[in-house]
Amino acid sequence: MLLIQTQNITVKLRYYYSNNGQHWFQRSVPKSLQRFYGGQKLVRHKLPSNNAQMLTEIERLTRHYDQHFIALKSGDSGTPEQMQQQAVALLASKGVYPGAALTPARVPAGCWAWPHLEYIEEYLRDKKDAGTMTKVDELAEQILTKPLPILLSRALEMYFDNHTRGQQPKFRNDTIKHWKNIYEVTGGDIPLEDVTRAMAKQYVKHRMRSVKTGTIDREVKTINAVINKVIAEASLNITNVFERLAIPNKGKDAKPREDFTVKELRSLLDDCVKKGDDIRILVLTVCLTGSRPSEIAGLRREDIYLDGPVPFIDIVDYANRTLKTKNSIRKVPLIPLAAKWVKHQLGSHQEGVLFPRYCDGKEVMGENVSGATGRYIKALLGAQKTLYSGRHTTKTLLDEADTPEYLSYGIGGWGETSVSRSYGKGHSLQQKYEALMKAFKPVLEER
Repeated sequence: MLLIQTQNITVKLRYYYSNNGQHWFQRSVPKSLQRFYGGQKLVRHKLPSNNAQMLTEIERLTRHYDQHFIALKSGDSGTPEQMQQQAVALLASKGVYPGAALTPARVPAGCWAWPHLEYIEEYLRDKKDAGTMTKVDELAEQILTKPLPILLSRALEMYFDNHTRGQQPKFRNDTIKHWKNIYEVTGGDIPLEDVTRAMAKQYVKHRMRSVKTGTIDREVKTINAVINKVIAEASLNITNVFERLAIPNKGKDAKPREDFTVKELRSLLDDCVKKGDDIRILVLTVCLTGSRPSEIAGLRREDIYLDGPVPFIDIVDYANRTLKTKNSIRKVPLIPLAAKWVKHQLGSHQEGVLFPRYCDGKEVMGENVSGATGRYIKALLGAQKTLYSGRHTTKTLLDEADTPEYLSYGIGGWGETSVSRSYGKGHSLQQKYEALMKAFKPVLEER
């Protein structure tokens, strides 16, 4: 049906219907599914009059019914979520809803208090008598007397819906990465209340075959956070079986990151200066500030100060870009070699961020940074080291130069927030600058 027409363009959309100026979404219900809709052949929804809102709503409803019809057609072979949709639709076709058997109807004294269950009970009785009860029928009967079970997939969405960062792409992707492995020990998308302590313990054993204990610890923390949030939001009377899990030999299998040798660091800095492109400038800046790679990759123009007595960068949270810890908020001086190439990078483009390839002004593409810099360092040095080795090398050089711990903390962001942040103004910024110059003297003096 025609929706929008201008002089140069005509837009036609499926499922749009106009009735005396009122906009409607209208879609046919497949014949095989009309039993879920009480025999209805069409579903209809009023649409907003604003064109942009109307298009968005039509897209949303189209996507909803595409998925819903697939779920209803799947029968007993559907996923747990699809079977839930079928069971709820079956109850709706009989005029009831999950938990309907828990609430009596308001009727005169002495009258039967459950008239609303008549059609669904008759349906279930006939199915049992005929021996044709399906899994969907059994689920529908079950949820008449109890709330709809919260599946693991739904638990994750509830977590995102109720978390302040739940709509941030990076947060969602990181959470999903840690959550997805739970299905390997539960056997699939089961109700949260059916997850057992034995499954939680098996999770640890299963993951230890392929990842280190530190990774398992991070995954379990995420799983705990999801489950605890859902328990609180849904007022569930269940125990979080992932709490206080023992991870055998936790941390003992971690391989410490190796520092660059002085020779390796010189070679790396020389090559960065020789090539002078964005990835090399990123590597150089990390190595000469002791910052985390993502902290440098996420710098904006407004975070860079080159004109004062001591050039420096201001490492802060913004938008979807969050720092690893609260202690990471700090100001870090740029020694001359770093300041020179940061200025060069700023002059190479007009974007609002220092490294447009790795940051869009809202969040940092950390995996891209890690992959690109890791390949470069390996190709140049032939060593199994990463850009994080530059951060660790800076700390070692500071220690070897007898730098006071509070200054090291203020440079690398390892200490308390009050320490790392306060040593960033006036004479203390100068102190940090002098500490970095002294620490890097053995590396830079022979270049």
